[in-house]
Amino acid sequence: MDEEHTEAGPPDLDTAALGAKLEQMFRERRTPPLIPGSQLALLINEALDEGWTYRDYFHAYDTPNLRKFVRQYVPSGVVSLTDVRRGTDFLYAIPQKASAVELAHAGKLWKSFVAVSSSAHLVYNRETGSVSVLSISLPVPENCITVSAVSLHEHRDLCIQFCAKIGSEGAKAEADALRAVMGDAGEVFYPAWLKVCRAHKPMDRAWGQFRNERLLTLFEERLVEAGATPARAAQLKQELTLDHEVARAPTQVAEATVATEAISGARDGRESREKRAREMLKAATDRLTYEQLMAVQLPLGVVLDLTSLPPHEK
Repeated sequence: MDEEHTEAGPPDLDTAALGAKLEQMFRERRTPPLIPGSQLALLINEALDEGWTYRDYFHAYDTPNLRKFVRQYVPSGVVSLTDVRRGTDFLYAIPQKASAVELAHAGKLWKSFVAVSSSAHLVYNRETGSVSVLSISLPVPENCITVSAVSLHEHRDLCIQFCAKIGSEGAKAEADALRAVMGDAGEVFYPAWLKVCRAHKPMDRAWGQFRNERLLTLFEERLVEAGATPARAAQLKQELTLDHEVARAPTQVAEATVATEAISGARDGRESREKRAREMLKAATDRLTYEQLMAVQLPLGVVLDLTSLPPHEK
């Protein structure tokens, strides 16, 4: 903050204008229905412009508090407070009308981009600037261009780069163990690769972060090659990031959506919301891996009831 700002103090806030600007940012950036306060604070500070931050709207004797700022200056229809935490950070709800989350993708964008063999591919629409999933059996529409999926060769190159990275950081034994399972170029080695990563925790997490960052960058580069502006490519990269989160944790996204629909004043009634929640939970379980299914916690009474049902009713 410069000296002029310090002396003059921040300008009066037009709460309606601030809400409208935030709402536009949420749509453009594909903001998920629940975001941590640390992320919301950055968005609010950007919306304020001119170098001001939400902290500047508190007196010197008043401790800056994001929840208090949101309660006082941000319309409740744009951002709502929740009591849910992620670590030590409170989560804030973005009503569905302001959030551009497209749950219909349900992880399909990510899977279509990273799968070596897939029944669908991604296409970039040069007119609308959007990316969508298209069955490989259908012709690519006019004004659209295919966004090539990650090839087996590119996947393999990422693994080689990761081995070089961890080897240079001192994890030579782990790097050698990973190289040992890669075999010849034509072999399917990835299940064995993951097994080695998981046997040397937290290397599995390091690999996941390394892989995701590289794949997202590759996606962004391909969009620019397809004709997207760098700014639009960056926005679509955020959309793919969100879609990946849906693919990894669909139940959490489903629960967040149901919660924010209620917070944002949806008048469906309890019965309708419960039905929607059950439908989304059922759809989410269809996309879980075996390991994720085994980690799902169910009340013992539900399990006992299911085991007592006739086969045709289960």
